Amino acid sequence: MGPLCSRRRISTWTGWYEAAVVSDCPHYMRGKKGNPAIVALDLKRFGQASLTVTATAPRHGSCQQTSNQYASTDTAGSFFYHLARLGADVGVSVVHTDYDEYATMLLLSTERTSQNTTTIVKLYTRSLDVRPALLHDFKTLVQKQGMREDDIIFHEKTASNSTCL
Repeated sequence: MGPLCSRRRISTWTGWYEAAVVSDCPHYMRGKKGNPAIVALDLKRFGQASLTVTATAPRHGSCQQTSNQYASTDTAGSFFYHLARLGADVGVSVVHTDYDEYATMLLLSTERTSQNTTTIVKLYTRSLDVRPALLHDFKTLVQKQGMREDDIIFHEKTASNSTCL
């Protein structure tokens, strides 16, 4: 499927997992490498023009939730949010999706004060078992964004982190 994500279909996005992630930001990657657990996602429509995206992951023995409010843009499949704790504006694009099994996401953030930019590529899936062809396509997208396949963090399901799923 192409990069379009229709506004009417996005309301069906519940029960997703962040299965893999990579970024050109060393600080972001250190945090992810320190906690490579599967991240559960819940996306809910909020009003006519935005989504609330809640991520749940194990951290320090409990389940930690973070939420961001994604505002729709004029481009289908593209969203925007502000990350206050970092003073960063984040553009989010659905690069590919079949709506039922997977979505590849591209996040481009810019810190307001320094104008530093960060690229993040994520693979969202409905299943904890990811098909090899899907992983291959994700790795190709990562390389097209100028990042190395070896830097990808594949989230792991373990007995200790499955309670957050």
